[in-house]
Amino acid sequence: MTAAPTPPPAPLTEKQKKARRMLWVGLPVLNLLVSTWRVRVVNDAPWRRIRAEGKPVIFCFWHGELLAFSWCLRAAGVSVMVSEHGDGEIIARVIESWGWNTVRGSTSRGAGRALLQSVRIVER
Repeated sequence: MTAAPTPPPAPLTEKQKKARRMLWVGLPVLNLLVSTWRVRVVNDAPWRRIRAEGKPVIFCFWHGELLAFSWCLRAAGVSVMVSEHGDGEIIARVIESWGWNTVRGSTSRGAGRALLQSVRIVER
């Protein structure tokens, strides 16, 4: 018995093409910009201790802090929830390029799926 051939991937939508173009140009520029930042972290000992003990930590922050927060914790092996909206796709691709895992969903789209995936991540 042979496996059925894999169907070709669906063609990209115009929004997906635009997002790819923006990332192709914007990601190197963004990486250059954030590499110039000097960050001062205040009072990080408690959450670092908790993570060192192998316990889960959930960070909450405002949308406006996403870029700086994502850059500062890019090597921490954490996951972040990102909207399924078109803008969320761009954000997800940027932070995934920095080593983050993403959970996709928001209150208006995919909330249940995102919550379930987040619970599974925290349990691991």
